[in-house]
Order: sequence, then structure tokens, then C-alpha cells
Amino acid sequence: MRKTFFQILPLVIVVVGGGLFFHGRPGVSEQKKDDSLKNVQVMTDLTREQLEDFMSDVVDYLGVEKCTFCHVRDKSSDENKHKVKARKYMKMVKELNNTVFKDEKPEEKITCFTCHRGEKEVQNKPKE
Repeated sequence: MRKTFFQILPLVIVVVGGGLFFHGRPGVSEQKKDDSLKNVQVMTDLTREQLEDFMSDVVDYLGVEKCTFCHVRDKSSDENKHKVKARKYMKMVKELNNTVFKDEKPEEKITCFTCHRGEKEVQNKPKE
């Protein structure tokens, strides 16, 4: 029996040690969300790549040079007033496309460009 115990001991150490090492560690599907996406509130249904593509389009739609028009160094921060305002309008656009324009082809849905026309300020404001 003594010989069998010492033959099995290395296996027990590996199994127990491995269990302790991996205990509580997240699996691939449970991994912590990317910190750079921790404050996404509107486009939550997009993958990271889709979100990056969308934000690249927003830069074009608004005619701005960089992401810094809306974002500060910590992209999750709401410090910049442009980001807070843009979020409200993105919610509006998403809601309109999901309701009023839900049956339209993708190219017929509205975007930031619908009103901004490649400019920082809205270009087709109603006349007062």
C-alpha cells in the first residue's frame, strides 16, 4: 500500500494543485469585460469591432478629425459634454430606426449624417 500511495501522490498533487490554480478563474465566455467598453450605454448590442467601425463612421458623419471631439483620454469617462449629448442623439436614432424605420433597408435608415451632413453642428435645423 505504501508504494501505491507514493505512486498516486504526484497525480493527487497535480489534480488538487490544478484545481486550486484554476478555481475562480473566469472561462473564455466569463472573462471580465474589456475596460475600454465599460461605459457603453447605447450600442450595447455591437461587438468591439462593430463598435469601432460605428465610431469611425460617427467621426465621418460629424466631420471631426479625431475621437477626442467626444472622448477624453479615458474613453469610458463622461467628462466631455459632446459625448453626453451624442449619447442622447444615438439613443434617439436607434429608437427611430427600431420603430419608425424598422422595415426600411439599412441604407434608408437614419444616421448622424442625416442631420449633421459631415459637420460638427446640425446642418438642417428647423427655422425658428
